[in-house]
Amino acid sequence: MYYLEKKLENWEEKIKNKWMGKLRIMGGEKKENGVIKRKKEDNKKRKKRKGKKEKKKKKERERKINLKFEFLIFLFKRKHSSNNNQVAYQPQTRYYILKGFKNGNRSKFSVLYNYKIKLFKKKLCGDLQSAEEYMSMKNNNTTRTKKNNQRIKNIKCAKLFFIK
Repeated sequence: MYYLEKKLENWEEKIKNKWMGKLRIMGGEKKENGVIKRKKEDNKKRKKRKGKKEKKKKKERERKINLKFEFLIFLFKRKHSSNNNQVAYQPQTRYYILKGFKNGNRSKFSVLYNYKIKLFKKKLCGDLQSAEEYMSMKNNNTTRTKKNNQRIKNIKCAKLFFIK
């Protein structure tokens, strides 16, 4: 349990550092009387900087996806018995899940099954099923029964935590 709590603390720190960083004023911009003044640049420099920014945004997006997915796996782990926790935390499982999420269809958790997770399917059945239910509900904009909504509450919280 101590290990899990430590993990959660680390993730919270990561998120704070990454997303609060956006609020800081970028280099080359100064505040004068509460107004941000930008240095004048020629067009070439501006274009160069724009390219760098786009690369940075792409990296940031990838990092956000990985972080979000790691956190979902962490939630599954907390939610289920110690036997399942051990399986969910094996690096091999995490690797395949993240690989599937990066290269495949980002909007659905069904990708998980395509990356040799059949070994773990029985033990992780409850987790993956509830995750899939939530994602399909989100994609189809359909309403589910109260019971199903209750089952996927944890995953919903995780989504809201990352995407505001």
